[in-house]
Amino acid sequence: MELFKSNAQLVKYKVSENPDVWNYKLFSVITTNHSHWVHLAFDQTTFTLNTNGHFAIELKVKKDENQIIDRSYLKPIVHMVNLESVPFTETNTTIEIQVIEVEEEGGTQQQGSTTILHTSTADEDGKPM
Repeated sequence: MELFKSNAQLVKYKVSENPDVWNYKLFSVITTNHSHWVHLAFDQTTFTLNTNGHFAIELKVKKDENQIIDRSYLKPIVHMVNLESVPFTETNTTIEIQVIEVEEEGGTQQQGSTTILHTSTADEDGKPM
């Protein structure tokens, strides 16, 4: 069973008439090959810069053995994240997305590679992919 890299899209929405003030949302679709993977609700409340200078975002998934496996298709795992509380500035404009597996024993481990998005690539009032 394999998780594939997040196919993420950053979308920006106007907050006021001020052209420099935006809210951002993240839409992420992770595909997996016919497996038990399911998404977990996004529960991150604090966004801080990591050692690479990006705001780190963890998209959590877990294995649910009750899910029926159908080997004839790829299964999407969807996360929609409101980024209103990310303190973007002129110098700190990127987010780093990591897919984290939450294990039954309470541990976690990163799955796959990270995705980095810059606010300059955000679609204005865009629609999810």
